[in-house]
Amino acid sequence: GKTFTLTQRIVHALLPGSDGAPAPLGSIEQVLAITFTKKAAAELRARIKAALRAEGLADQALLADDAWVTTIHGMAARLLRENALEAGIDTAFEVLPEARAQELFDQAVERVVARLDEGAGGPLVAELLADRPLVGKGPYERGAMDDALDLLHRAQAMPAGLDGLQLVEPSTTPAALLRALYELGEEFQQITAAWESPNTREQPSIDAIGPALDGARAWFDDAAQAACGFDDAAFDPTRFRRVLYAFPPTTATFGAKLDEAGFCEGYRAEYVRLAFEAEGALGQRAVQAIAAIARLVDSEFRALKGPGSFDSNDLLLMALRALQGNPAIAERYRRRFRLIMVDEFQ
Repeated sequence: GKTFTLTQRIVHALLPGSDGAPAPLGSIEQVLAITFTKKAAAELRARIKAALRAEGLADQALLADDAWVTTIHGMAARLLRENALEAGIDTAFEVLPEARAQELFDQAVERVVARLDEGAGGPLVAELLADRPLVGKGPYERGAMDDALDLLHRAQAMPAGLDGLQLVEPSTTPAALLRALYELGEEFQQITAAWESPNTREQPSIDAIGPALDGARAWFDDAAQAACGFDDAAFDPTRFRRVLYAFPPTTATFGAKLDEAGFCEGYRAEYVRLAFEAEGALGQRAVQAIAAIARLVDSEFRALKGPGSFDSNDLLLMALRALQGNPAIAERYRRRFRLIMVDEFQ
């Protein structure tokens, strides 16, 4: 099994070669062995001690209790304690038990829910919550908080956390997108006005184009809206959608038997492209709102933990930052550990 293999490799590295060559390692202190749970780490440590004694390496067996045979979080905590001053943290920091950390996290979520119910969060969050619930009402209904927590949990696995979250910027503006559809609509109106006998399925679209163009002109006349970007707080997405979708969608049969069949096909394709681009850009507003909720929860959680208490995610990120930000620390451990083994995916 894996534990047996790890044990034998460590012991083998501490034994001289059959040809009298020196042992690859001078001490078990040069070993870093990471396993998945504390129980597994204790079992691995006990097996290493027993195997070392069986090989006559009693001095190394005595060192095994303090060896770096641990979990990934245990390694991070030990590294931080040994280098607390250089890492800029309190040497007496507390590692929160998993149950306590979850309790504080749940409290943070409850507090943020209460704040959002009272109107906190800003206009983008308010816009999002006008369309969907903050908290789902059952196993089959997701609320905005569910999405925010998913985002937060994924961000916690990144070195920079939520600060490393990069949201895609819309590639166009509402005015540019609506202008493209407006100009297409003008051509649509000019072409269909010359049709002598539109059928009953084509007539509704022909009737709709005039009011759609009027609505777009009124929107352009509103300088405040026309100057907005998709991610501006002052932008009114509901009104924009109403103006945009006043332009008639058409089917594959619209004008298909007429000389203008090519234009009609192009109109339908361009309409779909512009609608998809609009929805993609509008969707970024919801993403920004979800990210804002995630940041509120993260901030509240950090406040509840306090500056001297760390959960498992904190340990990993702070250990990484200590190694990346202090080359001397990284070099010290690089020189120390000659054999590194990881049991299970970490």
